[in-house]
Amino acid sequence: MVERAGIQLPLMYRLGYDNANCIGCVKGGEGYFRAIREDFPEQFEVLCQVQNELGPSSYFIGTVRPISAFLYVISRLVSTAETRHYRPALSFAKWLRPTIN
Repeated sequence: MVERAGIQLPLMYRLGYDNANCIGCVKGGEGYFRAIREDFPEQFEVLCQVQNELGPSSYFIGTVRPISAFLYVISRLVSTAETRHYRPALSFAKWLRPTIN
């Protein structure tokens, strides 16, 4: 039905993920982050850099690498802003946009 309507599935579904979360969704589990590390290494490293800057937290993704629970708040703010078609001028925005060196 979706294909007949000409609607393209979200990227994450097309890549075989079980849901269409944003890349690096902090609600993902260990298996999800192992796949993100493989499929999107740049974004994964950005998340790891954020964790390093924020320090230890109560949320860890097993042996993949620790990711802060605080990222959940950040992702919700950015997700809300993006669905409303504006980008917030937030001090942590630099963490969410990978830079190419």
